[in-house]
Amino acid sequence: MEQEKIIRELESKDIEWLSQSEKYGYDVLDWYIKSKEVTPENLDKAFNNWKLDKSDDRAPDNIIAHGLGVLFGNYVIEHRQARWVIVTDNFGTDLALLSPNGAEAYPISSVWKRIDPENEDINFFEPLYSIVINEHFSSNP
Repeated sequence: MEQEKIIRELESKDIEWLSQSEKYGYDVLDWYIKSKEVTPENLDKAFNNWKLDKSDDRAPDNIIAHGLGVLFGNYVIEHRQARWVIVTDNFGTDLALLSPNGAEAYPISSVWKRIDPENEDINFFEPLYSIVINEHFSSNP
C-alpha cells in the first residue's frame, strides 16, 4: 500500500541537528582538504580523500554523510531557492531540500549512497549541483 508523502517544516531539534552536522562537515573539509570553503568541487575532493583514507583516523561514515550532506544542502540553499524540510514517504523519513516549485533533493541520502564500498562514484557533488539542482531549483533573486 502506497503511503501519502508528508512534508513538514523543521522543528528546533532538527535545526540543532543540522547545525551540529554542519560543524562536522567543516571539520571533515578541514581534515581532508585543509580548507573550510564549501563548494561542490571541494566537497568532492574531501569525499574522494576520505574514500582513499585507510588510516585508523578515518572519519566515521555517519560524520561524512551528515556533515558533507548538510554542507551541500546549505550550499544549495545559499545559491538556489530551497529550504530544508522533513519528508516521510514509502522510503521512510529523511531531511530533504524543497524548492518553491515542489522539486526535492536529498543531499544526505546522496552521500550515504556513495559511502557503500561497492560504489565507486566519488565525484558527485559537482555533477549533482550543475545538472540536477540547476535544472530543478531556481536561482535566488
